[in-house]
Amino acid sequence: MNKVLRLIEQRRTNPFVHFDRRELGQLLTLYSRQVAKGVWRDYAIDHGDTVALFHIFRHAGERPLFSIVKKRIKAGLNPVHTYSLHSGPRRLAQGDSLMEIADHLEKPPSAVRW
Repeated sequence: MNKVLRLIEQRRTNPFVHFDRRELGQLLTLYSRQVAKGVWRDYAIDHGDTVALFHIFRHAGERPLFSIVKKRIKAGLNPVHTYSLHSGPRRLAQGDSLMEIADHLEKPPSAVRW
């Protein structure tokens, strides 16, 4: 005999971090702008119990240029999340909202002057 599981109960007892619809819209809008410029070519999304990742690639066979990380820092009824931008092992930015992180990707890199 099969046991019927209610998905709403499973989600409450086993929550995982994911990008919601609004966040995905923001990420894909940013991504499409960069694809139109010819800078980025591929992306990947991953999620787990405490973290969700949006990887950005120049070419599909390479390591990601950037990774946007959404991490749960407080669980419960009102979870708290933090966002960070990584390039390889380096953390480039951190903030409380996705837009703070996305702004760092929109700005052109500044030139270093000697």
